[in-house]
Amino acid sequence: MAANALDFDKVKDFLGKHLTNISEASKVKFREIQKAVKHEFGQGLFMPKLSQLINSVRPDLAKPARKKAKRRRKAGKRGPGRPPGVKRGAGAFLVKVGRKLSLAKSKDRVQAIIDKMVAAGASLGRLKVFALSKVGVSTRVTIE
Repeated sequence: MAANALDFDKVKDFLGKHLTNISEASKVKFREIQKAVKHEFGQGLFMPKLSQLINSVRPDLAKPARKKAKRRRKAGKRGPGRPPGVKRGAGAFLVKVGRKLSLAKSKDRVQAIIDKMVAAGASLGRLKVFALSKVGVSTRVTIE
């Protein structure tokens, strides 16, 4: 392999000279060091190997290890046009005001919608509330 052709003792000496004027870990620029090593020795190093060599030469410049990635929650599968939290209208209420339709999960939400309409000065004449529940109906289609 090409990395084995480099003499790591010479690279360590070079890194020791190159890192003498750096005092903080935040000032270590790996790409610049990689370019300097490549210019000096004709080839660069694999970044983790370079980091390991820098750590062996100057342990005080070691950067903290990366934190473990946080697990993300998978997004719930929702059908088109269905608001989150309402599962296919089971036990929900359909509130119709004129042509506008909205779903409410509980009676309190229905009351909140009505209160909001009253506060806005809207007419309750076109208000209709329907209770939704699961219907156990199955259909069969036969193709001849």
